Amino acid sequence: MLHDGLQNAKLQGRSIRKIAKELDYKQATVLSHMSNGRMLVPLDKAAKIARAVGIDPAQFLRAAVEQRVPEASDLLGGSAPEVEESGLTMEIALIAGVGLDQLNQEQQAVIREVAADTRPRRRWLTISELSAVLLLRQLRPELGEHGLSPADADAVRAALSG
Repeated sequence: MLHDGLQNAKLQGRSIRKIAKELDYKQATVLSHMSNGRMLVPLDKAAKIARAVGIDPAQFLRAAVEQRVPEASDLLGGSAPEVEESGLTMEIALIAGVGLDQLNQEQQAVIREVAADTRPRRRWLTISELSAVLLLRQLRPELGEHGLSPADADAVRAALSG
């Protein structure tokens, strides 16, 4: 997990030396050793390390605890997420430029909505569709709360089919 986080940070133009300095390590090799398992991740710095490389602090701390005590996952209620999940987390953090816990409240709410909906594309707008919906919202401010009235739907159909 740390290895992938460091790789993503590198893609963002952040060197391992710079990250090590941010974390108050004198040598970048410390992070390298942690990322390849030669050195244990210090539990008291796990969250800070995770934030520095854009990975989920809770998931990383859980993995760091399990690194020391493999049976800890049973006591903590499950194991660390699979690499695929942390890969998505890191990809979103890379796109956002910050860790997921640093997204604003609106971004976090939208991510929760998408995760809760089993078919989010049916209600999600593409960039191309956005201007049409913004125009409808401007013309009908109640649209978001009440939807499109039958008369307005007929008017849109008539305007676009003719």
